[in-house]
Amino acid sequence: VGKNVIYPNLGQFVEGQSSRREISYYQWVTFFLLIEALIIYLPRQIWHQLTHSQCLPFDFTNLRRREDWEDKKNFLVWHMKQTRGNHEYWLWQYLLTELLAIALLASFFILTDVFLGGDFYNYGLDWFNFMHNATNTTISPMTARFPRLTVCKLQYHSRGGTINSYYPLCLLPINCFNDKIFLFLYFWYCMLFGLSLLRGLYMMVLVTCKPARRMRLKFSAKLVPEDTLERFINAHNLSDWFVLCNLAPTMDPVLIAELVTQLVYEVQGGESSDSKPSRLGKPEKSLQSVNYI
Repeated sequence: VGKNVIYPNLGQFVEGQSSRREISYYQWVTFFLLIEALIIYLPRQIWHQLTHSQCLPFDFTNLRRREDWEDKKNFLVWHMKQTRGNHEYWLWQYLLTELLAIALLASFFILTDVFLGGDFYNYGLDWFNFMHNATNTTISPMTARFPRLTVCKLQYHSRGGTINSYYPLCLLPINCFNDKIFLFLYFWYCMLFGLSLLRGLYMMVLVTCKPARRMRLKFSAKLVPEDTLERFINAHNLSDWFVLCNLAPTMDPVLIAELVTQLVYEVQGGESSDSKPSRLGKPEKSLQSVNYI
């Protein structure tokens, strides 16, 4: 408040002549950032909780014997054949958690602006313009939004019972860190939101385009021939492809190549595997992997 003073936002407030901006966030910044950090982890935690009860009874790591892999491969081929086309629920869980992550980023930006009193939307842009077009009389947007020295309004009752106002100088030392923290958050939100939108576009392409799904599967299963990948994509729906893409990073390239080849052979009329493998029981749950596409 005030004009022609030695420090921005410093001066005597005169009713009708000076503008006032109240700072109500100062003592709550730590709690706000802590709650935000916990909430932003929510989509990942939800994804793990949703898929925790849908896992295979074993993993595909540290396979030292060929017999171990043959048992697990036969079980997995049987499982994929029995549940072919029935993994849509798992796929939609993943897509919804991706949408939740985008929605949380947008809501964080809005909530941060409300928390700072409407001074966050243009914070990064104002800082960028200040760094490139600053003059000796230009006030830094960091100082304007997060003043280190300002005027506080204290009210007290006099002996006569009237309310008097007193305007002492107040130091706000934590704002030396707050301005940099929220500037980082501004660009961090923008970057994450942009990357999330690109990822959403990428997922839309995969969902709607079979050649894109074949290329994505080829990235995880490099040893599988092109014609075998093409037959797998044509014989299985989107949810089966999604399961295999998430399972592939946990397996050796040779093993995933054998698995895809066997799946194609089984689906196209090879040996029947309707009876469950002798050494492994029938699965009661569907596939799960913590990896993302």
